[in-house]
Amino acid sequence: MITLPKSKDEIIVVVHPWCFTYAPDILAQFDNAGLRLKERVVERVPSESIRKHYSFHQGQPYFEPLVKAITGRPVRVAHYLGDYDVFTDLKLKVRERYNLRIQQVGTHVRAAVHASRNRDEFVNEILAWREFLH
Repeated sequence: MITLPKSKDEIIVVVHPWCFTYAPDILAQFDNAGLRLKERVVERVPSESIRKHYSFHQGQPYFEPLVKAITGRPVRVAHYLGDYDVFTDLKLKVRERYNLRIQQVGTHVRAAVHASRNRDEFVNEILAWREFLH
């Protein structure tokens, strides 16, 4: 029997290319916090999807290097029902555990995983990934 989370926030979780091999374990941790609605492997991420996903960061010095680092590489994208606060806490714990395994490049820290922090981010992100999640 599926137990629905108390909160019905919609959240996009992206496991970045540099942690792709850990994706099943990472997503299993999020499964304990919410209900996974859909999940897909995107073998070669289009630049357009990353630009849309991280559009809130456009203009920051790390934006172009981040787009370049993810474009053409594999990610796992999942759509969840859950609670933003719970997922944000979990995202930080997952990063703490996995970021040590990531080879860092430049001054911007490569994070293992991304999770929507609020409704505005989710709306932006679902538009970026909808072709893969529907």
